[in-house]
Amino acid sequence: MKTFGKISPRVVRRISAAEGYLDLDLPERAMRELETITEPGPYEPTVEYMKGEALIAQRRFAEAIGPLKRAVQLIPPPHNREAWKSLGECYRLRGDEELADMIELFSEQDNPPEAVPNIMQILNITLMLEQAVDDQQADDFDWGEHDDLDE
Repeated sequence: MKTFGKISPRVVRRISAAEGYLDLDLPERAMRELETITEPGPYEPTVEYMKGEALIAQRRFAEAIGPLKRAVQLIPPPHNREAWKSLGECYRLRGDEELADMIELFSEQDNPPEAVPNIMQILNITLMLEQAVDDQQADDFDWGEHDDLDE
């Protein structure tokens, strides 16, 4: 059994304050509270999830992905479904519909904890492939054929 040492009442207060700020639609204040937590101990999954939610509320989708990925990995299934859904929502709001759909499928399944790193690798590979395709399409674009773009 894992022990985390003494649970800090200050950490609990900061998390509670951040949750209240999120409920009041004050994500910047929530984020400030969460960023003051340097040693979350057993509350690390909660802190990461709440950081992701605060960043989504600020429409900082690219920044929200990191904390939400950590939350998905730290929160055991099936309790991590909300984190999966938030991660999918983040990708969808960023414009990555296919990736969001894939994540939605994962959120509906009971994946064992050891499967989460593999799932995250699949998602990362998918993102890299999509970026490579986008880069290749940009390289293949013949700017000389599109003089009308200057108008």
